[in-house]
Amino acid sequence: MNKKFFALCLLVLASLSVFANGIRFVENKKWKDILALAKAQHKPIFLDAYASWCGPCKYMRENVFNQAMVGQLYNDKFINVKMDMEEGEGPDLARELNIEAYPSFFFINEKGEVVHKSVGALSAVAFVELARTALDPARQFYTLQKKAERGQLTPAAFHQWLAQAERVDGSVVDSTVARYLRQAKYPLLDSDMLHILVDYAKTPSRAQVDFLFAHRDDVARLLHLNGAELERSLLRKLRGYALSLSAAADSLNFPAFEGIVQQYAPVSAWVETQRLRTAWQFGDGQDDRGMGSLLDLLKRPNSGLFAEDLADLLLEHVDRIAPHPRAAEVASAAKAFVLRPDEPKGYYRDVSLLVLALKQKDAPAIRTYARAVYDNSTVPDDLRERVKDLRDYE
Repeated sequence: MNKKFFALCLLVLASLSVFANGIRFVENKKWKDILALAKAQHKPIFLDAYASWCGPCKYMRENVFNQAMVGQLYNDKFINVKMDMEEGEGPDLARELNIEAYPSFFFINEKGEVVHKSVGALSAVAFVELARTALDPARQFYTLQKKAERGQLTPAAFHQWLAQAERVDGSVVDSTVARYLRQAKYPLLDSDMLHILVDYAKTPSRAQVDFLFAHRDDVARLLHLNGAELERSLLRKLRGYALSLSAAADSLNFPAFEGIVQQYAPVSAWVETQRLRTAWQFGDGQDDRGMGSLLDLLKRPNSGLFAEDLADLLLEHVDRIAPHPRAAEVASAAKAFVLRPDEPKGYYRDVSLLVLALKQKDAPAIRTYARAVYDNSTVPDDLRERVKDLRDYE
């Protein structure tokens, strides 16, 4: 009896990689066998998806996985698996799980469904809390996503879910928001519902756009927006709605887009259309036409274009603008561009011109715009710190 027990212990130990008091990882098993084991034991899986070159992965292995309090919880509650996602079955599983960064931690139920996920290194305390969250259906990320898609989360709960979604899995945000807004039966005149619609919905419906423009004062009050912030928020929603009606697989109906914007914001119709046309032309490789459209936009008096939207255009297409023969003309026009009197983030213009100068290795321009950004008291401290050394660029 003792010999059989001893042999069984050796067999179990042979299939486990044992940290002194930390997590015991199952080794030398195919993924399908891990799934079968979870089903047989009615136990969820913890998967450490790592890469051999990943520094944070090494940190977790050497400083967190070997902690006693971590091992106690994970060994008791999970079948623990670690997999190099660039070896063996790793690449196929990485594609299936849509892994974009390492380390990625997955929690998978006995049915083989991912219920929770986290990306990036954590402290031992945070890693223990992660496991507790993954064991709680009321807090599991993907379980909550399914409830949201059925409209079963309150606006406050869904807003809270969205706050972590970009960090956990941004790929599911757009579709989940669209389904929630279709299914949820809550009034839009609520701060959480408005945040969901204004901050996260990319392609609102006509009814939603109508509501926002009809209740603009209430939107500003509930979301604490000033006049310029409200206008830009409404234009972003209108842009998404108009684009959804005027875009085909490989073309855009610019007159249709402009006509839709004209119905809600006639003063902004030309600017919004020209902005879209410029982006489309650059994206389609029509650099000469894109530069022409961009210059028309920059040189139009009192266009009403926000500096942040101007920066979006310049930064998104800077690799095409910088080497173009008309790049200096664009830089000059952008520098002369008159900011709106209510512009909330005027420094975006100088930031985009600084990036353009860096692409062109134009030392005098780099110093000029770095100093302009650094000396602007409205610029966030972290950005000022990043440009600090560029003030003396040689």
